[in-house]
Amino acid sequence: MNHYLLIKQKNLNTLEESKLCECICDIEQTQDKISFTYAEEGLEGRVHVVFHESECFIERHAEITTHLHFIENRRTSGFVESEYGAFVLEIFTHKYKKWNEVIALEYDILSGEEITDSFRLMFRIKKLA
Repeated sequence: MNHYLLIKQKNLNTLEESKLCECICDIEQTQDKISFTYAEEGLEGRVHVVFHESECFIERHAEITTHLHFIENRRTSGFVESEYGAFVLEIFTHKYKKWNEVIALEYDILSGEEITDSFRLMFRIKKLA
C-alpha cells in the first residue's frame, strides 16, 4: 500500500541535519513488522528498512554496502563494505520508539568503548487515502 515517507537524519555531535528521503513508497505492514525499500535521492543507491517490535534493520546497497542492526539499550554490530574492503561497525542504540506515524532511532557509532559519532533518524510514515 502506498504511503508518504519522510526520513530525516541529525548528527547529534555536529547538529547537521539532512533529509535522506521524501517520497511515495510501497510499504508492507503486518502485525509484527513494517518494511519498505526506497531509492536514495540523487544517488545510485537503494535502502531496505525493516522495523520489528523490538529491533530494526537497515541495509543500504550503493557504492558502499551497509548493514545495520538496532536494539534499544543494546550494543549490536553491523558491517560496511566498499571497494577497499569490509569492516565491522559497533552500534549502541539509545532509543528505538514507534508512535502514531513516527519511528525514531538514536544511536552511537563505537570504536571500542569510544563514541565516534551519534545520530538520530526520524521516519514519518503516513498512509495515503
